[in-house]
Amino acid sequence: GGPKDFTSEFEVDFVAPAKDVKRESDPQRLAARQKQIDLGKNTRGYQRYREAVPLSKRRYKGKYCLDPLTPDIRQ
Repeated sequence: GGPKDFTSEFEVDFVAPAKDVKRESDPQRLAARQKQIDLGKNTRGYQRYREAVPLSKRRYKGKYCLDPLTPDIRQ
């Protein structure tokens, strides 16, 4: 058969986003946050996750994704 479906191994608890979130605007802090995201996306584990759970297989509850998402660097 094809690749094994590991979707259930990546489940996260659903938490609705806060409405009054302070948005970060410091360019140095934003750059540092983006660098950390880029480092995480450059790992073997992230590549395996992307293969196991492509965008077309992501699960949603309304407009909120139930699978892990890349964090917004401004929050």
